[in-house]
Amino acid sequence: MVIKVGVFGSCASRDVFNSSINANYKDYFKNYMGISRSSIISSMQPPLIYDEDSIKILPETKENLYFTKEIKSDFTKRLLTHLQNVDIDYLIMDNDYDVFLGLLYVDNQIITNNHIVLKYTDFYKNLKEKPVLTIQDNTEEYLELYYDCCDKLFTFFEEKCPNMQVVLNPVRKKFIIKKNNSFEFRKDFKHRANLDNDYISLLDEYIVNNYDVHVLLHDKELLDANHKWGCGPVHYEYKYYESITNQLLEMEEVNKLSKLNNNPHINSRYKQYRRRIYSQQTKLNKLKTLRLAGDHANVTKKSGEVIFKKYHLVGNKHYTSDCGKLRAYSNDELIAESDIESYESTIYIQTKNLPKGENRVHLIYFDETDYPQDGLNFIVTII
Repeated sequence: MVIKVGVFGSCASRDVFNSSINANYKDYFKNYMGISRSSIISSMQPPLIYDEDSIKILPETKENLYFTKEIKSDFTKRLLTHLQNVDIDYLIMDNDYDVFLGLLYVDNQIITNNHIVLKYTDFYKNLKEKPVLTIQDNTEEYLELYYDCCDKLFTFFEEKCPNMQVVLNPVRKKFIIKKNNSFEFRKDFKHRANLDNDYISLLDEYIVNNYDVHVLLHDKELLDANHKWGCGPVHYEYKYYESITNQLLEMEEVNKLSKLNNNPHINSRYKQYRRRIYSQQTKLNKLKTLRLAGDHANVTKKSGEVIFKKYHLVGNKHYTSDCGKLRAYSNDELIAESDIESYESTIYIQTKNLPKGENRVHLIYFDETDYPQDGLNFIVTII
């Protein structure tokens, strides 16, 4: 039997049900709903009255029609109306857009501040004032709103969708890209991750601690340089989509076992187990995360000269190993490597391995499990 699902969240959740990314998902799932670039807070507000033509993005290409649909879904609060008209087994949701987009006030009403595409509409251009509220700038006020709206949403789930199970996807932004046999570091992605990830974790924690949800577990994913949508902070490598598929199938197997034995506690205890694992993983990751610091100034050298740079690791060293490796990549090739001892390392780069002109070097810190945790960029110009 095909499992009926719906998605409310970012492309990290929606792309699990995209056959051009996760080719065989239709063997197991039928996706009845996909709502993107809308927040929980906005979804729990009254529908906004608006002129249909004012939200059109021109020219009306296939892509722009989709963006207009996104805006309309948020204005009409489609999440609630759609859930009442479809019978789904699982709703997969994440908090990425609540943190990344924030809120926009329009005549004392709240909508999602979908600045990515809303700025192209006459609706947005004609607003005399555009007051916004973000969790980064107004944390206390935002959290008060979020907690209230989240409680209302889960009350709605309980009353209107009693047979639907909620699956929280704890999406996190990444900044290390897997590219064939090399790795790249994106400074702009790290900046976005630093702005958003702790707040996403805070919202996830509220749901995990207060509601009987499933939680998906992430396994140190990297970003995919060849992703269908291009390289982005939540455009993960293929193994992520495979893992999420398998986890959802496992959830359904436990659910079937629970029903077969007429024992809802089986499913309930399974969900509790996953929430405990998630909480433990989150705490451990915070304790064990180290960051790379040191010389990342650009360098100009003649071919054949040697570059050496010193680096050290910053973080809670009481919970981490002092070993690992530094690897330098340029032009999709490994050009240098050194061991980390006592949280410090010096790496030597042979310039004879680099062509003339500017070469962007990605210096990546790999922890003791050989997982790339952090990176730095600099330019080496060979003259």
